[in-house]
Amino acid sequence: MEIYKRIIEIVDANLIYCLIPIILTLILVELIFKNRFETKKVLNLIRWTIIIYAIITWSITLIGMALHPEESAFINRATGPYKIAY
Repeated sequence: MEIYKRIIEIVDANLIYCLIPIILTLILVELIFKNRFETKKVLNLIRWTIIIYAIITWSITLIGMALHPEESAFINRATGPYKIAY
């Protein structure tokens, strides 16, 4: 699980946090150099990267909640004096 968390940290820092500048740069390149670069293919690659990243992260989170429910803050929220609010 530690290896997974480290990989996610690396992917977050290098790809996910930089998505807005990447997309803005691609839009600017598309506007300046019309029909010279294949920006549509790159945007498609970015789209599928986001989808695959979300699916992997979501599935690992669900697996972690199923295998180690005591470590999950989401499951343990409905206890204590404020459980009615949840």
